[in-house]
Amino acid sequence: MLVSRPFEIDAWGAGAQPQDPPRRDTAGEYLAMAFLSDGTLGIVSPIQNSKANRFGFSLWKVRLP
Repeated sequence: MLVSRPFEIDAWGAGAQPQDPPRRDTAGEYLAMAFLSDGTLGIVSPIQNSKANRFGFSLWKVRLP
């Protein structure tokens, strides 16, 4: 078993009230993973950050020992 250091996706949800600050969110999606030909693990995570006007996906590459 391998354990990775935690990472935070750039996904934020609105607070219960309009004046509440944004809070971290899971973006309601699974993380897609694939073994890449260079020996790394590719992980795709969603971006949902309306305050910074950032939407889309991030690609994380993790080197396996």
